[in-house]
Amino acid sequence: MKLSDVWKLILWEGINQSLLKLKRNKIYEFPLDFHGINIGCGLHNPPKWKGIDGGATHYIAKKLPGPIFKLFYKGFNMHKNYTLQEYKDKVKNLDLVHHDLRYGLPYKSNTIPNVYSSHFFEHLFRKESLALLLECFRVMKKDGCIRICVPSLVQEVDKIKSAIDAYDNGDIIPVQKYVTWNIVGYSSYYSNHHWMYNSQELATILKEAGFEDIIECSFHQGSMIDVDVLDNRNGIYYEAFKRN
Repeated sequence: MKLSDVWKLILWEGINQSLLKLKRNKIYEFPLDFHGINIGCGLHNPPKWKGIDGGATHYIAKKLPGPIFKLFYKGFNMHKNYTLQEYKDKVKNLDLVHHDLRYGLPYKSNTIPNVYSSHFFEHLFRKESLALLLECFRVMKKDGCIRICVPSLVQEVDKIKSAIDAYDNGDIIPVQKYVTWNIVGYSSYYSNHHWMYNSQELATILKEAGFEDIIECSFHQGSMIDVDVLDNRNGIYYEAFKRN
């Protein structure tokens, strides 16, 4: 295991899990002028949205002094996606609640106007996703909107079919990713996909959680406020509303 993986293991499974457990019952006040919460936001969280994420990396980076911050930036390979200044700006402006969403949502009932999430629910098992959606319903105000984006199961199945077709034609390379173990180094709970969605499955689980007026949307289109800055990845988009 690489030294960077050892540090990730210590950070994620030691320090981070201890911090999350200590704060698991904490309830936060929601700012009255904010538009909603952004579940599993990572570094992508626009102004007037309260991000919620259980990752320790950016939460800790935000508190580090300059020289140590630079070492942290290099040690956790942030240079692969951002320049030092870009990462520093993103971390500095990140309005984040550090919380493990498997403990529920750290807000009082009927206090949140809107809920957004992009490419997070597929990292939970289905029963965990339903439990979190029930929490979303609980904390949302009446007529609040929830908007969820997840990667498309249909697209993934098409890739598998294409790999099988290639195999049938004598090319064994494309199918290898589906039959071999490719993860190298440390992998956290949220590194992997635990349940994938097509349009019907996403609509079904939203209905099970109590949401109504469920409609499929597209990138940068829908009723959600700030949709043009919230959406940043491709996938299946659905919006739904709390009507009671």
